[in-house]
Amino acid sequence: MGAQAVAKAFPEYPTMTVMVPNEALHLKSYITVAGKDVLAVGKSRIAQQLLQSISESATYSYKTLTLEEDTAANTVFANNVVVHQSDNMIPKSFPIFENKLDTRVTCDFSEIAKADGCLSSLCLLITKIKHPKNFITTLQDDDLQKHVNLDYLDTSSPGGTINRSTMSKKK
Repeated sequence: MGAQAVAKAFPEYPTMTVMVPNEALHLKSYITVAGKDVLAVGKSRIAQQLLQSISESATYSYKTLTLEEDTAANTVFANNVVVHQSDNMIPKSFPIFENKLDTRVTCDFSEIAKADGCLSSLCLLITKIKHPKNFITTLQDDDLQKHVNLDYLDTSSPGGTINRSTMSKKK
């Protein structure tokens, strides 16, 4: 089960199972995190039932940002910034984001939405690694030399270090 895999992958975070109705595609189609301690939730019957289920089972309480369109509830919160859909995609909910959230970025992905795509499906969230051991790529040194000046890379230290003050694009 997906919830069990998440719980096993992130044991330091409390997790719970939320039963999503058959007519619903994903939980994140109705509820997502939109800030520290804030859940964005749609106004539909399904969205409100899911929120009620979470509220009854969770050991942690959240503030809620209730949005007119369920699709508006599909946000991405990363680096203390919430990314949400543009005003042409969520005209009723956009003013709520404007009035309630300070640190936000809008994204117009209307072409992807035509194929039932959602904002959170377009994202891969990763954590910075202090000392990466391997970086797998198909790029070759020749490819990089065409576009970037590699003189900034100090190869004398393990893994190399980057001196950003000398980085420059080749002309």
